[in-house]
Amino acid sequence: MKEVRIKLLIVFIAAVCFMAPGLYAAEPQQSTTGPTPPKAVLMRDAEKEFMLMGAPTVSPVTISGVPDYIWRHGCGPTALGNVVGYHDTQGYYDLITGDANTQTNDVNQAMASGGDAGNPNPAGSEKHYEDYARPEDDPGPLLPDDYLVNPPPTGRNPHANDCIGDFMKTSQSNFNNNYGWSWSSDMGPAFTGYVNLRNASYNPSYTEYSPIT
Repeated sequence: MKEVRIKLLIVFIAAVCFMAPGLYAAEPQQSTTGPTPPKAVLMRDAEKEFMLMGAPTVSPVTISGVPDYIWRHGCGPTALGNVVGYHDTQGYYDLITGDANTQTNDVNQAMASGGDAGNPNPAGSEKHYEDYARPEDDPGPLLPDDYLVNPPPTGRNPHANDCIGDFMKTSQSNFNNNYGWSWSSDMGPAFTGYVNLRNASYNPSYTEYSPIT
């Protein structure tokens, strides 16, 4: 039986993805990167686009073999998507449909299913984006997710969890998450939940570390 194991370094996640105050606090941290990623992320993604067009590299710091996907409906699902994509290319080929080396639509659906603001899934086929990301309430006050109020007054049932963002509760207003937001404490359970959905025989696990100084 194959086993997929991951160790989540909370100090790393907080520094790179969860840009909340209290980096060294033991309590969960919340990412606050909504539809407009931070300037540093935009610059990094622009560099990747230039590299794809054959421009000279600028010596980015990368981990060999780990994909580097562009932001997709949340920093958390994107970061964890890179980890899942890596395992998919290392023999666990059913974690993501198709080739996980590049950011295909299948990769996007694994991170956060559904469409986007310019091309949402139609009524009756709602996924992560349509149920939880709408309305895109970042920046701004927290608003009830679309499935809770559309159609009014009773809403509708959300889709069954089918992507990393679902298991991470990204953008879900019931967990105090605006569009694109997630809690660090949900990353490990999201990993095991998503991998078990794809192939429970991999016996996924994770170890969480919190800094003490």
